[in-house]
Amino acid sequence: MQGLLDDIFTPGKNDRIFKAIFSDESDTSMMREFLSRLINTNIKNINILNNELTVQYKDERKKIVDILVKDVDNNILYLIELNGSYKDYSHTRNFAYDGRIFSTYTKSGEQYDLDLQYVHIDLTYGLKSDKEKHVYFIKDIDSDEFYIKNYKIIEYDMDKIMDRWYNKDETKIKEKSFLIMLGLDRIDLEKLISICKEDKFIMKFKEKIDSLNDNEYGLMTKDEDYVLIYNTEMNLFKKKYKEECDKELKKQVKQQVQQQVQKQVQKQVQKQVQQQVQQQVQKQVQSSQINIAKSMLKDGLDKKMVAKYTNLNESQIAALM
Repeated sequence: MQGLLDDIFTPGKNDRIFKAIFSDESDTSMMREFLSRLINTNIKNINILNNELTVQYKDERKKIVDILVKDVDNNILYLIELNGSYKDYSHTRNFAYDGRIFSTYTKSGEQYDLDLQYVHIDLTYGLKSDKEKHVYFIKDIDSDEFYIKNYKIIEYDMDKIMDRWYNKDETKIKEKSFLIMLGLDRIDLEKLISICKEDKFIMKFKEKIDSLNDNEYGLMTKDEDYVLIYNTEMNLFKKKYKEECDKELKKQVKQQVQQQVQKQVQKQVQKQVQQQVQQQVQKQVQSSQINIAKSMLKDGLDKKMVAKYTNLNESQIAALM
């Protein structure tokens, strides 16, 4: 049974596991300790904030960041993003998230909160950089003058961090054990605990991740997660495509109905006009026939002759006499 559990064990670098452990508002101790170790400062009071970004236009899909947390005592806002892989667009996307969050939280009434510090922390696998930690600012390339003083990005190359584990240097492992633990399976986590014997934080992390993995409903494997995401995206696409098709179809049907109605109206109008013209012609012809008949009768022609040349019947001619 243990071997089977190890086969399906989902490590802490999984996005869902990471959020489940560190964004628990009912127990902020894990996040507080994790953040304290990340920035090497003892943090006492934190608030875990809503990680769903505000939708800005009607067709925009919801965007959710990993963990947004505020150090209450020091007025520092932290966005922590766990990147399971690195793509060419990763930094651009994360910077776009920063802009949205920075804009929201630095506005204080009718002015900007210049005291609020904003720190973006990336934990990135697949970065392939030359060092474990990168720190970025927005500042002048020549004078080092800051363009924005209260904005900073910290990025950890998680593969470089994991090299400490593979190199088996216990001193270096202990220094970054809180990051190394995210990439370990169940067996290696036991080994890490044996190395960091007095580290209650690592032990608590192990308890929580075991509980999440052993839950009878379980957490999805990576492949299952990909399939679920793919199917969801496809269903959303099909739904949107169907809605667009329905709109276009309704539009076309409406246009066709309008065209048919216009044609029917035109036919009806034409028919009425033709009838009116025919009636008018008939009246004019009949009037001419009557006038001719009167003249012929006046000249003494008999009724049969008048009827022959005017197409009037005898009763009509008799009415003229």
